[in-house]
Order: sequence, then C-alpha cells, then structure tokens
Amino acid sequence: MSKTRFAFRKIGFILLCLLLLVSQACAESGTDVFRTADRVYDYQNGWVLFINDHSFGFVNPLGEILTGGWDNASNFNPETGVAIVYKGKVGRFHSPEGNGAGFYGLINTRGEEVLPVEYRSISSTDEGIVPLVTADGDFCIYHLDTGEFFRPEDPAITYMGGRCSNGLIAVYTGGLNENGSPVNADPDGKWGYIDKEGKTVIPFRFDLASQVFVDGLAMVKTEGHYGAIDSSGNFAIPPTWDKLNLNEGAIIGTKDDASYILDKTGTIRNTLPAGDYQYDGNGFFIVFNLTEPNSTSLIDADGNEIIPAEWGTIARANDHLAVVSKKDGKKSKSGVLDYRKGELVLPLIYDTIEPMSGQAVRYFCQLGYYGFMDEEFNTIISPSFLEVTSMSDGFAAVRTEDGWHMIDRTGTILF
Repeated sequence: MSKTRFAFRKIGFILLCLLLLVSQACAESGTDVFRTADRVYDYQNGWVLFINDHSFGFVNPLGEILTGGWDNASNFNPETGVAIVYKGKVGRFHSPEGNGAGFYGLINTRGEEVLPVEYRSISSTDEGIVPLVTADGDFCIYHLDTGEFFRPEDPAITYMGGRCSNGLIAVYTGGLNENGSPVNADPDGKWGYIDKEGKTVIPFRFDLASQVFVDGLAMVKTEGHYGAIDSSGNFAIPPTWDKLNLNEGAIIGTKDDASYILDKTGTIRNTLPAGDYQYDGNGFFIVFNLTEPNSTSLIDADGNEIIPAEWGTIARANDHLAVVSKKDGKKSKSGVLDYRKGELVLPLIYDTIEPMSGQAVRYFCQLGYYGFMDEEFNTIISPSFLEVTSMSDGFAAVRTEDGWHMIDRTGTILF
C-alpha cells in the first residue's frame, strides 16, 4: 500500500472518530437539557414533556429531544400524533396568560410545524379536527388529514368551542367578557352546534351547552334546567334536572337536593346516598363524609356498599384490590385493601401509592423515596428516586441526586 493511500485512510479514520465524538457530545448535551429540567410531566404517547429554564420540550426513550423555545405545550395526542405549542406571556404554572397574550401552533413528533405558531387559539386536535382562531380573529376549522380550512357559515357566531366531539363543535351567539369567553347571563346569547365543515346542524336554542359528547350525549341547559341531547339535537334526557353529570357508564342527575343514577333515557336506576360523591369511571362511586375523618366508602351503581366507610381515600385498582389511606393526626398513610376479603394485603406504611386504576406498573413512595410496583402491588423497583412520573409503555422519568433520567420497567437508566 502506498504511503499516500495509507495517509488518506488514517485521516479518514481520524475524521470518523471525530464525527462520532461530536455526535455523542450532541446527544449528551441534548439529554442534559432534560437532566437539568425544572419540572417533568408524565410519559405519554412516547414522549415526556418537561420545562427547562421556562421553556418547554419533549424527550423520548431514545434520548431524542424536541425544543423550540415554547412557553407552553401539550402532550402529543395519541389519536392525531400532534402537540399544541404556544409562545407568549404565561401566568402561574406556565399557563397562557389570556386572550391575545400569545400565539399557538402544532408540531408533529419529528418537531416539524404542522401549523405555524401564529394562531390566537388552539386547544384541541381531537378527531383530527382543530377549531382555531386566526391572528385576525377569524374562526376557522382545520382538518389534519387534508390540510383544509373551513369557516363557520353563520356570521352571528361570536364564540366557537375549542373541541370537536362526535363530529360537532359547540358555538355561541351572545356577548363576551374581557377574556373573550361567553357571558352566559346574556339573554340574547344562545348555544348551538356546527359540524366540522362549519355548517349549523343544531340551532342556537340552549342557554348552556357542553363542548363534549359522552357516550353520544351532550349536556345542555334550557329554561333553568339541564337535560341531554344526541348529535341530532333531540332530547334523550328531558331538561328537568337541577344538575346533570354525564359519565361513561353512569349519568347522575340532581333534583331537590337528591341525586340519582340515570340511564341514557333519564329513567332513574337508583338513588345515591346523601353526601358528596365521585364517580370512579368504572361503575363505582366514592362517597365522602366531609364532617368526619376516615369515613369514605365505596358503592356500586346499584347502591351496594363495596368498601365500608372507614377510610380517608379509596381508589379501586382492579376487581379485588383498592388503594386506601387513613389519616392519623396530620399524616396520612396508604396501603392496599383486598375488598373482597376485607383484608389489607399491604399495610398502611406508605407515604403514597399511585391511585390510578388499570396501571400495569404504578409508583409508590416510602420514607421519602419512590419506587414501582406491578399490578398486584409487588415491588419491582425498590424506592430510590427523589421524584418519578407515572410509568407508561414500560418507561418513566425519575429524578436522582444528579437530575432527571429515563428508566425502563427493570429500573435500568437509559440516559
């Protein structure tokens, strides 16, 4: 081999090594932005949302970083694969400060702008439909799949809801306050619904209207009472209720200070006991007695008591286990109850156990340190972290003494 060819190969090898070193340094400096984050949100849809020096960014388990000088951002929508980003003034908790304080746009998971950051309002990308307000104050409806824009046809509309649900968007025709929100006391202001191409399909005849359809129904108010309509505008539940709360699997109506479980026609299925309650989303109700400590109970939709009123908090984890807590003085300790047997399977020795139901892996805190348990509450990662996020798809963000890291289900630090 000639000396010249050898010299060129040597130079090429040196350049390759330098390139690898630069690439590694860039990767390390990218993840350093995450490691030194001021705040980290849950891992969702393949990315962790975080804030570093008042600027929002995203990181995935590969260590890829997306940043763009955003003052606020949402998680990526699992249905549409885009996230809402914002630049402008922010208030407490980094939330956008108000009407006209900044501009919104959309990005994809490659960090590319789907819509530039130049819109006054974007709050949802559900169903691939984006209700938005342009920089000039015009209402538009953007379709993610085709890239088309549509405008509401009725010029009387003064406010357009920020979410498409069941193919419909709630709209309003009355006065607005200084923040650009509807003045619902305006006698001339009425709510209706338009479709995703801006055509009015449910006339403006309601005093209030929900932006969200739940199991095909939306809550509306007319003549001082609440009812529920279907997507054609027909009343499924007549407007005879003082309050109406629509949930998947349970509708709660209140009348004359009594609360009832209703079916989708408004027929009463059962009476709820007196007191405050919360639907857990799975056919059960948590009942609170606010005047006595450790007196929270759990009932099913038929009114049967599943867990007696002897706990501070209750959160069902599956068909036989629940995370429970009990207050002793100023401190509260958590454990796990097998409510079929009425026995604690984990004693009340934990500072906290993640209460969300259906978690394959959940975090817990003991003596000030966080670890993770499996769905049957067996410890799989010992408590050794200062902070953690929920684990999803086998990944979570954790904070140690030297900052934030990403781990997998085995507790291995990825970066």
